[in-house]
Amino acid sequence: MLQTHRAILRGTQVIWLDSPPQLSEDAEVHITVLKPVSVSALSHQGSEMATSLRKLAQLSPFHGLDPVEWQKKNRQDRSLPGREA
Repeated sequence: MLQTHRAILRGTQVIWLDSPPQLSEDAEVHITVLKPVSVSALSHQGSEMATSLRKLAQLSPFHGLDPVEWQKKNRQDRSLPGREA
């Protein structure tokens, strides 16, 4: 089965955008160039995300929320097949 893994090709080096594939041996690959990528654009996106996450952490949106109570309130159980009571 063919698998797709996101990466950037820089010269002869492959930089994985996600975790690299776990292979037990060498594998034949076909590389399709989708579009040129600006490395500065990628690092800019990362800094924007870090700034947004810092702002979110300062807001503390989940302060005072009891996760167990939240799950009990929002859970939608269904009967399991063959186990109707």
